Amino acid sequence: MPSVQEVFAANRGLYSPVPPADEEYVCKLCLGPVSGFPQCYACYVVFGWAPPELQERVVPMTSVLSPSPWYTWLLTYKQGHPEYGGALAALAYTYLDKNAGPLAELLGGPPSILSPVPSKKPGFTFPHQPFRQTLALVPPLAKQLRHTLTHIAGQSIGRREYNPAAFAPGPVSVEGERVVLLDDTWVTGATAVSAAGALLRDGATSVAILPLARMVDSEFWPKDHPYRQAMNVGPYDPAAWPR
Repeated sequence: MPSVQEVFAANRGLYSPVPPADEEYVCKLCLGPVSGFPQCYACYVVFGWAPPELQERVVPMTSVLSPSPWYTWLLTYKQGHPEYGGALAALAYTYLDKNAGPLAELLGGPPSILSPVPSKKPGFTFPHQPFRQTLALVPPLAKQLRHTLTHIAGQSIGRREYNPAAFAPGPVSVEGERVVLLDDTWVTGATAVSAAGALLRDGATSVAILPLARMVDSEFWPKDHPYRQAMNVGPYDPAAWPR
């Protein structure tokens, strides 16, 4: 069986970097692309309702162009292609390992809990949640993942809505904890930010949201946009902390 390092190296060509937050074409909240504004429209709406403690707490590990091979893997790893999961898990483990220092600075101390964003699909309990199962392919991650939130059946979250009430506390308390909330793909961030708000509501000291990838729509953002150009700067460096 290949090591985590070997899996990461084999798939490194898939991953695109996230441009630094201080670039004028980068949203200061989600680190996605913007033109002439400090934040993208989705963040303007979602973070307008979220606690201020969550601002500048989003750090995508990669950027991903839709469509692209990396986007296809992120979209289908839980839809009949579990063989793609190794690339996701290896990325998460490598990124967290390489950026332990900046992450601790962001949280006010080393993270004490790793938690996946809960699935909103009926029937997916924590042990059977595809994203949790994917991350658990790396044993050290599996040992750290905790069931901190449960999605409440029937509760919806709009694409630009902040609704922490959609989540109930899980069996693992976050009181006084520093939590890293992991997600697979950031599109508008509504679900992840709502989950992060629920963690703060439940007593977490601090929360950082680390999606595996920040999605960039190729139909909306043209090839000559500086963000698109920055995505092609390589090779991908997992230790390049964008904040």
